Amino acid sequence: MKSISGALTTLFNSNNAFSKADLYTWTLIDGTIIRTTDADVNLTFSGNTWISEAPASERTKATLNVGVEVDSIDVTIYPSATDTLAGLSWQSAARQGYLDGAKLLVETAYIQTWP
Repeated sequence: MKSISGALTTLFNSNNAFSKADLYTWTLIDGTIIRTTDADVNLTFSGNTWISEAPASERTKATLNVGVEVDSIDVTIYPSATDTLAGLSWQSAARQGYLDGAKLLVETAYIQTWP
């Protein structure tokens, strides 16, 4: 069973409207960190900013497992012609290995008031 904070439990149990956004933190093999979000605006939490003007992305629901199996999701990136990574298009950067060995952390933000 996954645990959530008291504040999130209170939000879920309230009658208040809220939105959610996925936060993607890419850590490349060279240590470069790229933060993107599927929100319509940039989001900042704990001094870190997730950029909304990044490639569009979507993910599947998480498959949560108990035991020795690994939890998993699929993330699909839809870069536009103007989206760049290391000065290259995302497609070129991926072909040249910039995403090889990268780690991706996916978090969900629950937001009552948009910035």
